[in-house]
Amino acid sequence: TATDVVTLSSDTANLTGTVSVAAYNGIANFGGSLTVTNMIGSTRLNTSAPGFVGAQSNAFSVSAGPPKKLSFAVQPSVSAVSLVPFDQQPVVHVRDIYGNLVTGYSIQVRGQSKTQFPTLYGTTTVAAVGGVATYTNVAMDLAGINFLIAELSVGGNYMWAYSDNITVVAGPPYKLAFTKLPISSAKGLIPIPSFSVQILDQVGNVAPSSAQVSVGIASGSTGTGSLGGPLTVAAVDSVATFSGIYFDLVGVYRLTVSSAGLVSVST
Repeated sequence: TATDVVTLSSDTANLTGTVSVAAYNGIANFGGSLTVTNMIGSTRLNTSAPGFVGAQSNAFSVSAGPPKKLSFAVQPSVSAVSLVPFDQQPVVHVRDIYGNLVTGYSIQVRGQSKTQFPTLYGTTTVAAVGGVATYTNVAMDLAGINFLIAELSVGGNYMWAYSDNITVVAGPPYKLAFTKLPISSAKGLIPIPSFSVQILDQVGNVAPSSAQVSVGIASGSTGTGSLGGPLTVAAVDSVATFSGIYFDLVGVYRLTVSSAGLVSVST
């Protein structure tokens, strides 16, 4: 018939809710308001009341709750080269509302910035083993100040985490592209208006270069003449501008622009 207050505790877990209850007819009923937090694994409950010998429950297992939040436990590299895997690969944690790591889910990362949507390369969806998703070969294509978004959907509910900024720079020079096309008609021996090409990396970022770039008549031209003027120029800030180019004979011509080791471009 005791009405003493009984208190529950645990040596390994935090308890929330009603942990102290007055007994009624010798029985302390804690109802359904008691929650075990901040641990997963095996634990026991201890009871105490003034003037009484405490008791201990049987061991029981505590598992994590459903996922509620993502976080970058390891940030990706602060700088990277286009298409080259980050030197420091990201690690993402999945946790329940109490901070316990939650296993059994796969986390996708994608790239973004304020102005563009870079594409990620490598394995971008990774299973969270023990609540930890570890990436090994993620790379990004577009140069600029970008970041990663980790994403998980559970039952139609989405959760995200955002990485710190990643400054991505262009890869090595790979190809040429016209930035200003030559005109479609010209008169013999009269220089055509200037035109220019840009030096780009494999995905189209402007690649720093001062390479020598040459212009010539492309195959498929029906004219039999030749080009005159300064046919080779050095790129300035990755742009090669041709001025004073002319044809000596009438005909239909296509131009090709090339540079050693780079993919050429033709009109």
